[in-house]
Amino acid sequence: MLSTLETLSDDVLVIICRYTGNICVIFQTFFGLNQRLNDILLKKLPFALRHLFSQTSSIKLDSDLQRYFRTVISNYVKEQYRESGYHVRSLFDTFQVMREKLSPTEMIDIDNRLQKELLNSQTTTPTIQSIKSLQTLLSTRAARLQCDTHEPNQFNFAKILNRFLLRYLNDTNPANDLLIKPTTYLLRSMILSNADILLDRDYTEIEESSTVWYFLFYSIYHLQYWYYTPPDITVNMECYQAVLQLLVFSIQCHKQNSAQNEKWPRESLFAVLKMVGETEINQQNNLVIQTVQGEVLNIIVEENIVTLALPWQEEDDRVFQSIFAKLIERNRLDVLLLIYHQLPTVRSYFEQPKNLSKTLNILTGRSPGRQLLKLFFDEKPLEPWLISKDLFFLLLFKKERQFIERILKLKPELVHAMDEYGNNPLMYVCLKVRGCRQRIVRYLIQIGCDVQQRNHEGENFFDAIQARNNEKLLKQLDIPSIIF
Repeated sequence: MLSTLETLSDDVLVIICRYTGNICVIFQTFFGLNQRLNDILLKKLPFALRHLFSQTSSIKLDSDLQRYFRTVISNYVKEQYRESGYHVRSLFDTFQVMREKLSPTEMIDIDNRLQKELLNSQTTTPTIQSIKSLQTLLSTRAARLQCDTHEPNQFNFAKILNRFLLRYLNDTNPANDLLIKPTTYLLRSMILSNADILLDRDYTEIEESSTVWYFLFYSIYHLQYWYYTPPDITVNMECYQAVLQLLVFSIQCHKQNSAQNEKWPRESLFAVLKMVGETEINQQNNLVIQTVQGEVLNIIVEENIVTLALPWQEEDDRVFQSIFAKLIERNRLDVLLLIYHQLPTVRSYFEQPKNLSKTLNILTGRSPGRQLLKLFFDEKPLEPWLISKDLFFLLLFKKERQFIERILKLKPELVHAMDEYGNNPLMYVCLKVRGCRQRIVRYLIQIGCDVQQRNHEGENFFDAIQARNNEKLLKQLDIPSIIF
């Protein structure tokens, strides 16, 4: 069979694959036969990608097949994002041409009609007919969704999004799946008519509200409709795929909006990072969801790279510090390494002396944080903040012997560094640090820290070790054997 397949063209093989069955049967049949077939499966079956979300959970996948499915899903998300950019430009140009043909009176009339039909939909459940009627006004009549206010106390796009689409995220009734695709097209047309509606807000908590972006990210990462938390999260993958498509389309619309919010990349990054890893993923859909979540994060990171980043303010530092601690708590070192390596603003946070103390507390407070710090020390070239005097003295204060030894091997001259009072590392440990210190003191003396050096008060190590608070330390140390 394999020798016969090898004589066929790629186009013929694609046709054979398409009629073999669903994507799971296709992969089980052809995957792994040879590299050429693998490439066809991964790159030339766009029809199969549309069914990935609903079908990958129906079979057991070995490690190789999982790896290739991740590649397929990853490519699917990237392609959706890229194609959305082209679609937005084309559809917007078409919309503008139709809009320009309307007289001012016609514009007002058609916009009012759209608004009226949407307001009427508040009291009724959306149907195929009502969705098609709204779609016609937007796509063929060039109606524009006008929201007088972004606030949640008014009927706006955030409420429409929740009511028309996101409510189905945990609804597995097959009858409702028929509404998802036309609803997604409708919401895209609304955004296309007026990208400013992405700033509309809906209530999330008492006296608080969030923008459209929050609800889209929440659906992708929390896997549930905001207003309903089921006891066991079951994700409607048809709806999940629609939310993904709407999200990437919205990002492209925002990018091409002349009045785009310059804070959006950072705000979106923080919003996504707060949600990463918060919700446990059902094993059944684990492969698809994890890959999608990773690719969405990659898109947001990329937008923070290509957009001229505004310097972080103190509030931004505080927000990131909280995010950083949560990611350590959730053991998401992969995410932290990604943003650290990709985003200059994140590296700048770590490099600033004012952030070092709290950063080190987070890193050394949990096992994943200590592992991350070790990974930082293993990197080449080494970042300057990791071998800075500020970090070194903080490590001394926290009695982090392993990291003290590590940093001194990387930068031996720090053994002669002094704090603002003229204390070298040995004096600093004796005068400023409490608790068990004898192993650190022995180590500092052994590698050549000057026991005779005096600080601004004229004290040296022999003076400091005689202090009352060092009585226990003095008993633990055999000074002559260490020094002589």
